[in-house]
Amino acid sequence: MAIHKLSKAFYTNLHVEWPCPACGQLTLQIKQETLHDADTYESRKIWEEEWSQPDMLSGVFCCMAECYRPQCREVVVCSGTSGNEEDWDDTGLQYYRVYTPVNFVPPLNPFKIYEKCPAEISEPLVASFSVYLAQPGSAANLIRITVERLLTAIGVPELNDKGNRIFLHQRIEKHLPGNYSGYARQLMAIKFLGNAGSHTYDEVKISDIEDAFEIMEYVVNDIFSERKESIEVLTKRLHDRFGKKE
Repeated sequence: MAIHKLSKAFYTNLHVEWPCPACGQLTLQIKQETLHDADTYESRKIWEEEWSQPDMLSGVFCCMAECYRPQCREVVVCSGTSGNEEDWDDTGLQYYRVYTPVNFVPPLNPFKIYEKCPAEISEPLVASFSVYLAQPGSAANLIRITVERLLTAIGVPELNDKGNRIFLHQRIEKHLPGNYSGYARQLMAIKFLGNAGSHTYDEVKISDIEDAFEIMEYVVNDIFSERKESIEVLTKRLHDRFGKKE
């Protein structure tokens, strides 16, 4: 399942594909009368110069969106940055106002997390949803915490025989149970992303977090989906019945 890329900019037609935080459907619509946009002080100063161009200007915006499903009608506030984007058409060079979301209240979910997923795993992941557009480095750390808790949930030890903490790299590489070994490469990628988020301020980009969400959607929902549980139940049943005969 593809994630919803909330970083995607929109234009003055106000067409967006935002998932409703209440019902989970792509049913949020921006209320046109609530869109407010203004250039920043720096942009206004630039516009006073003879050499200024419209694509040099930047601003901020805010708006409200509402779920159009009658049984829901959830409301969301969005704020972010605005600017002018140039393009050519039959009449020549044109400029279009573009709006880039930075914050949603309440937060939107880039993907759905199965209810079977334990709260200690879902909570830091959901927290990453609310900050990744403004602070992708912080989101990287929260996703790494999610991985740490996920490993604990599936039985990967946190401490060695001497009571010392086992590094995440070793937990994935040396202690991942065989039936979960297929997730090792994906989880290691998240570990590397978390390292970058911890050690540098601006190395992690929004696109990196959205890539990480693709991975986490696959891993978390595959492990805690009804399908996965059913397979595990069937596997255990066959092992209990026939495994002891060998």
